[in-house]
Amino acid sequence: MITWMQKHKKYLVVTIWISTIAFVGAGFVGWGAYDFNKSRATSVAKVGDIDITMQKFQSGYSRLYSFYANNLGRDISDEEAEQMGLKEATLNSLIQESLLLNYASELGLSANDDEVIAELVATPSFQTNGAFDVKQYESVLKSLRTTPSAYEAELKDKLILSKLFRAFNLNANEIDTELIAANTLLNDEISAKIITASVIEVSEDELKASWEKSKDLYLTSQKYELLSYFIPASKENASDEKLKAFYEENRGDYRDGEDKIMSFEDAKPALIADFALKNAKRAALEEYVKIKKGESNATASTLLISNEDSKNLNIDEIKKAKIGEVLKPMESDGGFVIVKVQNIIKPQLKSYEEAKEQVKASVMANKTKKALEESAKTALNNKADFNLSAKVSKNDTEILGLSAENSVALINKIFSNNVKDGYIVFKDMAVAYEIKKQNLLDIEKFNTFKIAFSSNAAALKNSQLENGLLSSLAKRYKIEKYYK
Repeated sequence: MITWMQKHKKYLVVTIWISTIAFVGAGFVGWGAYDFNKSRATSVAKVGDIDITMQKFQSGYSRLYSFYANNLGRDISDEEAEQMGLKEATLNSLIQESLLLNYASELGLSANDDEVIAELVATPSFQTNGAFDVKQYESVLKSLRTTPSAYEAELKDKLILSKLFRAFNLNANEIDTELIAANTLLNDEISAKIITASVIEVSEDELKASWEKSKDLYLTSQKYELLSYFIPASKENASDEKLKAFYEENRGDYRDGEDKIMSFEDAKPALIADFALKNAKRAALEEYVKIKKGESNATASTLLISNEDSKNLNIDEIKKAKIGEVLKPMESDGGFVIVKVQNIIKPQLKSYEEAKEQVKASVMANKTKKALEESAKTALNNKADFNLSAKVSKNDTEILGLSAENSVALINKIFSNNVKDGYIVFKDMAVAYEIKKQNLLDIEKFNTFKIAFSSNAAALKNSQLENGLLSSLAKRYKIEKYYK
């Protein structure tokens, strides 16, 4: 790669941000739990003339995994990934990409080395002080466990697909734009009345009768008796020499608010904490093996009841464990904790006194809802009392002084029914309404947002074109799947 870049030095002055490659920033996932068909050692599928390599599959899976893990704010277990269908989604996405690449090749579309270089040097994650940095490039790819040749091959495919989509790009005409706008700008003029809940009285006899009828619904939480062993992350013995080596190995992870790599000194506080945590994890794994073999014991006793009482433990992992099982170290409170499930106490029926407050809340909610429904029906028979009015569109988020959540619910109710009046009941109020007038298109708003409507219409047309094209190409090129 370095030789390749040296032959094209003129491109190294390019500093304009052409695009951000989705690959950069994605984490990498271990593959010890995945078994590939040994007879297909290098590919997971073949589409037409294109092999989908195992490396490409792993890279795609890693990006998808990172996307969901980042959104959830935590790692995803193998079982969760399986339930979410991440492997299938990755393979299907790569098959669709390969179908399009086959077609692009048939049309004579390609990307040359100069185009790939221009894209590489314009990628901010590969730059230092606004200029392409070969060492930074290699460091980022190393952290992602990929090679320049593999990354550049993927980048070339992306450039080819970009050309294909540009070739088939459809623009929206006036009718397309107006149809999208009409759906968005459709608005109703309504009159309405807000009915507030009155104070509900509930007798002791009502509560007992309700509890007797549905006592099976009121259970204690499942409890877990745990033994644990905690290993703190010690920040001692973190010499500058060790920290600098750790920094060089992971420097891409330490960035400032402008996404620039921090200097060693600026990153040092975070490096000390991360280095200590890394050492604590290693020590915790060693202790975990000892406890599992019976060579050591977890002794701190804990009674864990629910998420609210989780004590910073991963309760989802604990819920899946069996009695006597030792769980792998979990990060908790500046260190790692090893947990052994001593006992699982199943949910029990609550007594009347234990369940009384829950029963009371349920009975009051039901009586309140029923009273509000009756009042709303009565209000619809006397619309002269409707003292509120509003112009409502699908995109509104607040109407009639209601909360955003209640406003959206009412708007959805209005636009999802083919009747001129109705009501909706909330927790402590109801709203009765009547549609007085419908307006299909707000010309002023249409002219203001015409460009956005046209863009949305074009995006919809191109999405439909892509779906139709993929369906046709799936019949045109042979698809062989080796990975299941």
